[in-house]
Amino acid sequence: MRNVTRTALRQTFLVVTFAVVESSLLWFLNHSIATGILAGSGVSLLCFWLLAHDIAAFSERRVRVGYILRYLIYALVLASAGLVSTVFFMGCVIGVFNGKLTIVLFGRWLGETQSDPQ
Repeated sequence: MRNVTRTALRQTFLVVTFAVVESSLLWFLNHSIATGILAGSGVSLLCFWLLAHDIAAFSERRVRVGYILRYLIYALVLASAGLVSTVFFMGCVIGVFNGKLTIVLFGRWLGETQSDPQ
């Protein structure tokens, strides 16, 4: 459980850093896209923490409620962002992909443990 929490904290730090840098750079171009990036990154973090909770509780239950809940949250947030404006929607999509991008770029660092033989 400790490794899952440490990985989740590292992921949170990286996503927040990406979101703040992206939205501060894009704030002067369009406030709506910067706000969308922050909202999408927040949803990405929420869903990542739900995933970490599901991993920790995986041995106790077999029902995939967390999987359905995470993608329902993604669908609701992106659908509501699409109703606000197209630019806000694109910012939310970028923000949601911030979580995926940090896993791709820093996956090895996120998954390191003390018992790694190499």
